[in-house]
Amino acid sequence: MGRTAGGSTTAQSPGRSERAGGRAQRPQQERAVTRSVFRYLRWTMAPETAPEAPEMVHELECMSCDAAADPSEEFETARDWAFSHTGQHPSHRGYRETVTRFWRMAPTGGERP
Repeated sequence: MGRTAGGSTTAQSPGRSERAGGRAQRPQQERAVTRSVFRYLRWTMAPETAPEAPEMVHELECMSCDAAADPSEEFETARDWAFSHTGQHPSHRGYRETVTRFWRMAPTGGERP
């Protein structure tokens, strides 16, 4: 503890200091600086070539009801389902196809990101 010119006492603790009158002052905090290096690369987008990735997945959904074919890598499987569904429900003639294709981004020129 110390004494101020007016005779009041001050106490100091790590990270804080008291001034006359009992009001705490906060020490000035240091700001951390994060530095990053960015490199600009040219990128190419191409179909995924990983052996476990399918080329495409086809799905057909009936527009008259909520019935849908199971997702399939073969369009013919989804198409056969649509023919069967229309055979069972002759007024159901409209279908929406959803195709999922897998893509991969890669830097051009063999550069690694």
